[in-house]
Amino acid sequence: METKKCCSAQLPEPEPQTQQLDILAAEQAAQQQAQQDEFKDLRRKALVSGLLGVLAMLLHPPSPATNWILLAIATLVAGWAGRDFYTRAWAAFRRRTADMNTLIAIGTAAAYFYSLAATIVPSLFHRSGISADVYYEAVVMIIALVLAGSMLESTARARTSDALKRMLSLQPADAQVERQGREITVPISQVRPGDIVLVRPGQRLPVDGVVTQGNSAVDESMLTGEPLPSEKTTGDRVIGGTMNRMGSLRYRATATGASGALSHIVKLMRQAQ
Repeated sequence: METKKCCSAQLPEPEPQTQQLDILAAEQAAQQQAQQDEFKDLRRKALVSGLLGVLAMLLHPPSPATNWILLAIATLVAGWAGRDFYTRAWAAFRRRTADMNTLIAIGTAAAYFYSLAATIVPSLFHRSGISADVYYEAVVMIIALVLAGSMLESTARARTSDALKRMLSLQPADAQVERQGREITVPISQVRPGDIVLVRPGQRLPVDGVVTQGNSAVDESMLTGEPLPSEKTTGDRVIGGTMNRMGSLRYRATATGASGALSHIVKLMRQAQ
């Protein structure tokens, strides 16, 4: 007795390029979370350093008693809020290079150790006819201001990350393709170059391709910035992620996943970021 087997069409495995696009989206989400954590850390350190900097300025003119209070404030800010500046400056020194962290570290360290000597052995300065001035407030305020600038920079990067996340969301999750004479819906990861893709009015184009049949107006403002839809007819190139406004289109997929125009734009924006 023969056993009848129910055969179902197996969908192809996702192409490596499409898997790369999924990885790109995951990396972007992880990077965005890391940037949010970085912003919160910078904001906390900048706020505390700024408040302690104001307190240090209020303790002027300094006295032998207040010098020790200022020393404690400067040590706390330099050792906690400004620690990254010194570790990065040391790393740059070991590589025999210099950067902004080197400048900050040298400037604040010079002011700190000069003030420390003036606090511990003021007589050494007095014997040379030099006033034992301290500059602890300069150490604190320099670190606070640089941290505030880094916080603003982090905010700008976070906005770029939001724009990248919105761009990645432009690509639909599914696509209607024609296979074996019938229309089926498949995940975007299973669209292959050469597939005939069908797009109706109000739908986003899933992948890049060339129109084989139909006439429509496609909104390509996400790519060109042009607010007016672009007319598309047979032989015209279309870009994944753009919006089909009017009419239905049949087009042959030419680029999918990480090889698409949308993915290239995202990669360039990440490099610029």
